[in-house]
Amino acid sequence: VDVDLPAGNYLVTAKVNANNNAATGISVRCWPRLGGATIDDSFDVRLQPDAVGDRAIIALTSGGVLAAPGTASLVCVSFGVSGTWLSPSITALQVASLTGSAS
Repeated sequence: VDVDLPAGNYLVTAKVNANNNAATGISVRCWPRLGGATIDDSFDVRLQPDAVGDRAIIALTSGGVLAAPGTASLVCVSFGVSGTWLSPSITALQVASLTGSAS
């Protein structure tokens, strides 16, 4: 999922429903990128092979700066055999400034 953006400060929200189609458990991870740089990183999410735990919604929100026009994107990987990414979405809200603290 990609969104083309002009230069500026952005609050980026990304979401996907990860689905395990394998007969064994798998781990998945997603991260939003802004202008090619990772701006947040999810933890490994373990998906079970059964109908109860075979899906998980991964949602991430972070801020970043594009010094020049660029793209906001969501990248996901599966550390397993098979799966699908259902309803991926990304939203980038341009803001006047970004403030906060790292923890």
